[in-house]
Amino acid sequence: IWMDELYSWDFSNQDSVFKTIVMSAKEDVHLPFYFILLHFWIKLFGDNSECMRYCTLLFSIPLIPAIYIVGKNIFNKTTGYTACIFVTLSTFCIYYCTEIRFYGIIFVLALLSNYFHTKISENFNSKDEKLYIVFQTIYNYTFPLAVLFFIVQALTGALYNIKQNSDNVFKLLKTYTYTFLFSIGGFAFVGYNVIKLNSNIFSFQKNNFDFSFKIIYDIIENFFTSSNYIIISQDFNTYKNFSDYISSPKTIFLVVIPMIIGLCFLIRGMITKNKRVNLFLIPTYIFVILIFILGSLSLASVQTRYLCTIYPVAILCMCFGFSSLKNKIVSLVFFLLLLQLNFLFLITEERTIFNLHRQDNNTVGYCTRDVWDIKDDDLIIS
Repeated sequence: IWMDELYSWDFSNQDSVFKTIVMSAKEDVHLPFYFILLHFWIKLFGDNSECMRYCTLLFSIPLIPAIYIVGKNIFNKTTGYTACIFVTLSTFCIYYCTEIRFYGIIFVLALLSNYFHTKISENFNSKDEKLYIVFQTIYNYTFPLAVLFFIVQALTGALYNIKQNSDNVFKLLKTYTYTFLFSIGGFAFVGYNVIKLNSNIFSFQKNNFDFSFKIIYDIIENFFTSSNYIIISQDFNTYKNFSDYISSPKTIFLVVIPMIIGLCFLIRGMITKNKRVNLFLIPTYIFVILIFILGSLSLASVQTRYLCTIYPVAILCMCFGFSSLKNKIVSLVFFLLLLQLNFLFLITEERTIFNLHRQDNNTVGYCTRDVWDIKDDDLIIS
């Protein structure tokens, strides 16, 4: 396990849930819901590293049927099928659905929260309202950025209904109020960290705030290819240039081409006059823009794993782009080419996310010196 997974184990492997919550509040900026889940999992099944991974996997697997249902109901059935296939085979998705962290669960929570928010914004009903409150509240207790996502949803939902259906506005405001009240502990947690960290909101490591818009390359690489350089290296602040991707014919074929296919069909999927699709996508657009603004101001740490909120939406949008091609044979060829090139990368590359050799797996001395700045003449007692 790597350093962040070690934190998950440390917070969760306490005598009581209360100690787990207190320790995560003292040591981390991430909210305690996942650590509470893992705490009970460890009590039931033990803290073997492989066993702990099954905790994340169990609560991440619902992404597969969920993305199909959302794709079918918001976009079309073809989008649902292709998105379901893609996330099942995506190395980015597989990795975070089996890491001893909460990112795989965020895929599910963010997707379902956005889905039910779209439904109540378009046509309010009490069943969808309750489901939205449940998923967004759990999300608010899992990840700091969920609070920002909730604020964006509230603003976009209210403004849309002021213009389109004024009768819905007060119902939505009631829903947002309930969600806020149920999530008030999460808001307090985030507020505490803002004060404690002097407005550096979403991370406790100062070097995580070295922001560059080159991260866009990393996002496209992680979402649409099997390369996943950032995951493999864990070197979050060393961003690639485009010249790094075209350094060899093999990289062009196995990384650049899938990146281009994914990006082109993502953009194609974004260009639509369908009101329901736009209502589903717009909160994500605004969320990403805000994250980049906060990152450029050194107020948030912008990393691909912190953008797991947008991953299912991006995949659905890309798959919608495939389904919108009039020539279905051409659409299928591009989709299968994207999958095949991702498989070829795993077959031909020696170093992938499935056989990691990261700096975190190095010696204890290396890790302590790297994380806590231990000097050569310091005495370490373990």
